[in-house]
Amino acid sequence: MTKYNFLNELERRLGKLPESDRREIMADYEEHFANANEAGKSDEEAIATLGSPEKIAKEVVADYHIEVAQETKNVSNAFRAIFAVGGLGFLNLVFVLGPAIGVAGVIFAFGISGVALVLSPVLVVLFGAIGLQSLTGFDFFMSLAASGIGIFMSMAAYYMTKGAIHLTIRYLAFNLRVIKGDKS
Repeated sequence: MTKYNFLNELERRLGKLPESDRREIMADYEEHFANANEAGKSDEEAIATLGSPEKIAKEVVADYHIEVAQETKNVSNAFRAIFAVGGLGFLNLVFVLGPAIGVAGVIFAFGISGVALVLSPVLVVLFGAIGLQSLTGFDFFMSLAASGIGIFMSMAAYYMTKGAIHLTIRYLAFNLRVIKGDKS
């Protein structure tokens, strides 16, 4: 592979990144080739030390999505980072995506249960009004108690989501460092 082919392949694979970031990354790799040439190395030797453009692009894209998720912590940014890191390899996909889906499922179920409990007084009154159930004071009181529990469950689901996003982003950053071989 030539320097020209390497850089074109890398730029093509970085196509999902914003233009300014892509230009900055490409300038870094062009500088790497220039430094290697100044040190007396050929383009082929420089390419051998860098690795494949596909692997570099996957790592750079994963790094970018982790940085975005750290800056703006929300569910969509966290899932973009999860899929970017998961795309680095099948084993990584299993260790990142599997647990993320499991945790998201538990939090989603907790949140939906909370919302259902919050709406329980409305359903008790509605069922009593249309004759599907007799409306007693005990039923209404219990639905109000369930509604209070539902409010707490919904709030807990919200904070669990925030905590899960924070921990997921930290784990993804750690995972990427391990893949890259960083010891920091």
